[in-house]
Amino acid sequence: MKHKLTHKALIILFVIFVFFAVVAVILAIRNGNASSNSGQKDNDGFTYKEVDGEMVITGFQGDSSDLIIPKTIQNKSVTRIEASSLGDKVTSITIPDSVKVIQIDQIDASTAILGVPGSEAEKYASEKGMPFEKVDGSIYADSSNQDGTDTGNTEYENEQDTISLDEPTDEDSGVTTARSANDQDSTSENKSDSEATTENDAASDDGCMIIVDTIEASAGDKGVKVKASIKNNPGILGAVFSVYYDEDALTLTGVTSESAFSPALTFTKANVLKSGCNLVWDGMEISEENIKDGTIVSFDFDIEDGAEPGNYQVVLSYTNGDVIDKDLRPISIEIKNGSINVE
Repeated sequence: MKHKLTHKALIILFVIFVFFAVVAVILAIRNGNASSNSGQKDNDGFTYKEVDGEMVITGFQGDSSDLIIPKTIQNKSVTRIEASSLGDKVTSITIPDSVKVIQIDQIDASTAILGVPGSEAEKYASEKGMPFEKVDGSIYADSSNQDGTDTGNTEYENEQDTISLDEPTDEDSGVTTARSANDQDSTSENKSDSEATTENDAASDDGCMIIVDTIEASAGDKGVKVKASIKNNPGILGAVFSVYYDEDALTLTGVTSESAFSPALTFTKANVLKSGCNLVWDGMEISEENIKDGTIVSFDFDIEDGAEPGNYQVVLSYTNGDVIDKDLRPISIEIKNGSINVE
């Protein structure tokens, strides 16, 4: 009798074990499907996963060399790129301003990053020393297909004054030049395009230029001053510039508006000084005597004690329409960016 009871108890225990094992497997499968879609691909070959209702790009398995990160997938915002690589054929990546975190373990430094000025894309390009081209943030149209899945096929159209960073040359002593596409004069074709797109541009013929200093410094130096100066000032009445630099090596401790803009224009700087912060000048009117060339702004940097020897760029940029003259017309400016050369 005792033996029969023991046998029945073992059977009951076995059934209970099998039941809970099956339940555990079902729950695991459901949780896996709910927490991650990393095995799926959108129509352009991007792999992704869903985390807390937001989409994370995890890789790319297509053949394209010019990637356009979708702004949404299945009507959910793409907020992060976390990939070991996006492929070895990639020459450019367009990143929407919805992306707030970019982590790509393997990427060629020559890859062009396209994005909205002041976005995480521009910050990433600046920190990695990669070329950046700005695009209009409104260019992402509705790219969803009928089943609600983002196709990722939206194309970018560059702004009128797309900024490109040229490689240093002996002529400009290692200073990287950022200029509007309209000011490029390498071919007669470019010139004709410029004339077509800048017919109403107040400064297209004035050669307005801003030059940022290139200076020498050493690791641990404090209060290193870098100035930006203007040439052929056409009468700037308002401007918004952003400044970018390598925060791993440099700390921006102060920004001062200088005599070419002040006191004629009111100056406002960001409350928190960091790479990508904005600098704003504005005025109601400006007299001829206050339109002058010279230094517009100076930056005070501290060099980190552990900064490696090298060339650390100090980059000024602006968005088309953010610099205007006394007649409230947009001004096109060529910017020759400078650097701090740490010995």
